[in-house]
Formats: sequence, structure tokens, C-alpha cells
Amino acid sequence: MRFRLLSYPALLLAAGCVPLGTPITNPDLPASQQASRTSGAATQPLRYLDYLYSPAVRSVQCYVPTAQVNDILNPPIVPLSQEQPVVLEFDLLGTQAPRLTAKLVHCDLGWTPSQLIDTQFLSEINEFPLTSYQISVNTKVDYYHYTLQVPRVKLSGNYLLVVQDPARGLLLSRRLLVYENQVVINIAQGVPAGGLDARYAYQQVNFNINYSAVDLVNPAAEVHTVLRQNFRWDNARYNLRPTFVRDADRILEYQYFNYENAFPGLSEYRYFDTRSLQANGLNVGR
Repeated sequence: MRFRLLSYPALLLAAGCVPLGTPITNPDLPASQQASRTSGAATQPLRYLDYLYSPAVRSVQCYVPTAQVNDILNPPIVPLSQEQPVVLEFDLLGTQAPRLTAKLVHCDLGWTPSQLIDTQFLSEINEFPLTSYQISVNTKVDYYHYTLQVPRVKLSGNYLLVVQDPARGLLLSRRLLVYENQVVINIAQGVPAGGLDARYAYQQVNFNINYSAVDLVNPAAEVHTVLRQNFRWDNARYNLRPTFVRDADRILEYQYFNYENAFPGLSEYRYFDTRSLQANGLNVGR
């Protein structure tokens, strides 16, 4: 599957193999403990979203490093041609460092597993050991800080990065987006309908898509959009249909009047003055 909207060869020698996605057991444990832990890990359902499966996982950061101070705030969205990989960092509470592995799951538009096999979107085995970690020092709670550079993929699309532990099973999952610049998207701030109350409470995004570089038979049906507020998935707007199709210009217009493309503003910080205890400052009640 190739996205239109957004927007190493190796020789391996191994003594034995396990099926991809199968938790690796600890050979030092008794057979009874291995069986119980493996069966417990296999019963955990995989959620195709950003999710934590274990309370021992903390401080998850999935971003694109840019050598900037705030690069950890960058969403895991990269173009297919970008050399800089997506980086995953997280803390795992405990006194020992388990042998963790990660894998990628290629998903379709609705975030369900696609029919592609691993070799179609990866150039290496789809099981990445997490060997880079740091040990906590002089902390009240012992933990290990893991870092993984996600390997590059060969196809654009939706990917789910899954990390698992042989003892705990699934630990975390994170959504990644890989895109190709095949269309041009023009975005403008809109004015929500509904009077002054709506204007002060909502933020509206109007946009159009120029698909002149792509051959589409039915652009209104072939183009699928996802509108997110600050890279959030919980309140995303899916499958917005174009309000007007300009066939001559090969442009799709998206301008709505019923809040389909509007989000609550959610003002989190308001100014208030508490410098004086003798008098009420600005925006301070009695």
C-alpha cells in the first residue's frame, strides 16, 4: 500500500531459529516456568495504537532526531527517502535487563494488518534486538533505559512498532507513519460557523489537495484524509469527503460548515496575576 496524501544486505549465521513474533524464553529457567510465562505472554491482545501493556514501562518517547533541543517532541512521521531513522526510547523498571525484541507490522488505512509479507517492506529480518541500554545510577527505583533506531522500510504507509519481553510478553506499541510527497496540500485557518461562541471555542482547518502529479480515476473516492490536532489520535477526523472537486485544476476542496474539520481550542494556560496578597490581581477571584 502506498500513501498519496502526506504526507542492507546481511549474512546471518544462526544455530537455531524461532518463528517471528514468538517470545524468546530464558533457557536458564525451569521448563515449568518457561511454559507458564510463554503461554501468559501469548494471551495478551495486540492493540494497533499507541499503548502500554505493562506498568513497568515508563517515559516512552518515539520521535525523529534532528539535533535540536526539542527533537523528542517530533512525531514519528518521516518521508520514505529520509536517511534519519525514527528513534524509540523508554524506561523499563527492574533490577535486570531482559532480552527485548521489536518488530514492525505493516497496516492498512484502518490500522489493521495488511497482506504484505515482511520482505516486501523490510530489507532485514523483522526482529530487532534491543541491545542499547543504560543502567540507572543512584536512583530510588532501579530501571533500564532502552534506545532503538528503527530500521528503514521500503514502502510508505502505516506501521506499528511492537516491543516485547520473553517474560512479560507485549510491552508497548507505537504508530509510525512513512509518506511520499505525491500531492500538494494547502492549509488555511477557517472560521467556524455558529457565532462568536464557536469562534472563540473551536479551531477550524480548511484545506485543499492538488493531485495534478497523480493519475486518479475517481479522486473523491480514492483520496482518504486523516485530520489530527497536535498529532493526537484520540480525536482525529477520519474519511473527510471533499466538498468540491475542481476537475479542470485537479484540486479537491475541503471546507465544511458543521464542525467536521473543527477541534475544540482547549486553552490550557491563561494569564493571572498573584504577585500581591493584599489585592486581587488580574483574573484572580476573591
